[in-house]
Amino acid sequence: MRTPVILVSMVVAVIAIGCSSTGSVCTTNADCASGQRCLFPIGSCSATGQCESGPSGPEGNSEEELCGCNGSIVATGCGFPNGFASGPTTGASGPCPVDAN
Repeated sequence: MRTPVILVSMVVAVIAIGCSSTGSVCTTNADCASGQRCLFPIGSCSATGQCESGPSGPEGNSEEELCGCNGSIVATGCGFPNGFASGPTTGASGPCPVDAN
């Protein structure tokens, strides 16, 4: 009965490796491999993102504008991995408020 235990162990190892892989750390698209973009988790003003496949542009005509942490508009929505945007953002819907100072 040793063969099934080894086989199960190998399957668990393959699944664990597949689930734990994340994109490389980046700050701009230039830090990512070909076919990947530097995307940032929504709700964080960290200047560090992670390289993820796509999006190459809006898909399904459903792109949402969010206010970026630096006051510029960043995009999210259809074609972006869930919870990611094109730049650091707190997640507030754009356009960004104008500073009254």
